[in-house]
Amino acid sequence: MLNILLNDIKQDIKKSTIRILGKRQKERIIYVSNNLVKKIKNRFQGQIYLSEHNGRQYSRIAVSQRITNQGKIILYKSISAHTLRHCFANNMLKKINNLKGVSKYLGHSSTSTTANLYIHDELQLEDLFE
Repeated sequence: MLNILLNDIKQDIKKSTIRILGKRQKERIIYVSNNLVKKIKNRFQGQIYLSEHNGRQYSRIAVSQRITNQGKIILYKSISAHTLRHCFANNMLKKINNLKGVSKYLGHSSTSTTANLYIHDELQLEDLFE
């Protein structure tokens, strides 16, 4: 989110498409509702980047601290940006039950990475004798 340029956002009738660089400079396309992009633009008023503060790009440390502080205030828990990513991935896997699709959206090079990180099913003793 920190490096999203306004020029990297393309909107159509239903959604916004954003080109980002992930880990190891791997290019990915993410899809976001137009409504969310509009809210972010209104909140941050960026001229170059999607999220700016007084004309300057937010730092990773500032955003991480804000997420942690808001998590403590709202959820009474210490959370991070990775916590939000983990929750999103788990919710998507439960909602659409498509490991390959979620893996691709998260930018993982292999579905086994996604499965190892986000699938926590365990065999219960009761399952063996039904």
